[in-house]
Amino acid sequence: MNKKDLAVARKLKKKLKGRISLYEMRVFGSRVRGDARYDSDLDVYLEVGSLTRRERRLISEIAWEVGFQHNIVIAPVVFPREAVQKGPLSASPLYKVIQKEGILV
Repeated sequence: MNKKDLAVARKLKKKLKGRISLYEMRVFGSRVRGDARYDSDLDVYLEVGSLTRRERRLISEIAWEVGFQHNIVIAPVVFPREAVQKGPLSASPLYKVIQKEGILV
């Protein structure tokens, strides 16, 4: 993963802090693995407290804004903390890949 992508992820985290209950953030996918193309998106995992429709829209808007500023599409994958801890999401293949290859931000 290059420094620019990590800086973009940190900026996203900074803009989200205080606006949503963010427990964990990881960057994963092709940019972390090193097989991204110039037009690859930046996959970001967000584990949040609650997830209302308003919060989901806010995450999308902030991700778009930060990505636009840096000429990159940010693709947030958002899981509510309770669904990860007490639900079936922790057994999903996507979650397992994120935990294995994801870089904590």
